[in-house]
Amino acid sequence: MGASDIVPGVSGGTIAFISGLYQRLIDAIASFDSHALHLLIRGRLGTFWRYIDGAFLVTLLVGIGISIVLLSSVMSRALAYHPAVVYSFFIGLIIASAAMIAKNITRRSWAIILAVVIGLAGGLLITQLSPGNVADPSWWMIMGAAAIAICAMILPGISWSFLLLLMGMYEVTINAVHERNIAYILLFAGGAALGLLTFVRVVRRAFTRYHDVTVGVLLGLMIGSLPLLFPRNATEAVIHMSDWWIRAVAFLIGIAAIIGINYARSHLSRYQDKSLEWTI
Repeated sequence: MGASDIVPGVSGGTIAFISGLYQRLIDAIASFDSHALHLLIRGRLGTFWRYIDGAFLVTLLVGIGISIVLLSSVMSRALAYHPAVVYSFFIGLIIASAAMIAKNITRRSWAIILAVVIGLAGGLLITQLSPGNVADPSWWMIMGAAAIAICAMILPGISWSFLLLLMGMYEVTINAVHERNIAYILLFAGGAALGLLTFVRVVRRAFTRYHDVTVGVLLGLMIGSLPLLFPRNATEAVIHMSDWWIRAVAFLIGIAAIIGINYARSHLSRYQDKSLEWTI
């Protein structure tokens, strides 16, 4: 998730979805409610920790942080000198992911097809929007942009950086972080927390009541966002046309990575099931 968030147009939510951690991530974030606050106030820290699935969240956040620190320079150089290769890898990743996610749809109906089409249209519409730029945003604009952008964390197919670009808040946010603008960072963090805790409940309810339709929308959204990973202009496409075979290999590696993740997940599930049977 950390590596994918470094690349514009790629969502960490996509990685969570294909790795089988999406539902657990949604449940863990949604657990920050009044009951969790009650447990914390009463000092029942152990119960509170288990209730919010603290070990999972901390492990996930540490992994994301380590990935960003270790891979940011590598990904920056790769994007600077071989952008088409990087994007080819993620295109293969997303296409293979879409095939895996489609298996989560347990039934076929016109409603599911319509959901996929709606998600596809939404993804394509987002890729056609032109980014702007806000030089001096007010406090409510900062919190609002953060609340909207953070939703990309739990929406496969859309990156938070691209949403900030569309709202014209990317450059000013990056500058604020670089300049250690504490006031801006606190407003942004507050808006992000508010948006995440609110939106995650909508997604959780949708998964509970309309699982297949929700998966269909997310599937369409992932596929519709693919144009974000194609060359932005003809010059870029021509410059990197000579390394087409490298891009083909990167594309296949992306597909292989998803197959490997899916295999590891199923193998781990069987191992856990056997361990549980032995314990019982």
